Amino acid sequence: MNRALKDCLRTTLSKDHICYVVVACKNPSLKGEMEVVMLGEGDIDLTCLLLEGALNHFEDKK
Repeated sequence: MNRALKDCLRTTLSKDHICYVVVACKNPSLKGEMEVVMLGEGDIDLTCLLLEGALNHFEDKK
C-alpha cells in the first residue's frame, strides 16, 4: 500500500469515525515471510475492542 492510499484511508476514516484500524498484507516472499501493515487512530482501548470484535466476527464464520 503506497503512502497516498494510506493518507487517503486515514483522511476518509477520520472524518466520521472516532476510531479505526486498517490491516493489510503483501504476498508471502519465497522464504514464506509475509509483511503485515497496521494503521490505526483513536483511543487505544477502543482500538483493542475493535480488533477483538473483528476476531470474533471471523472466528464465528469458521
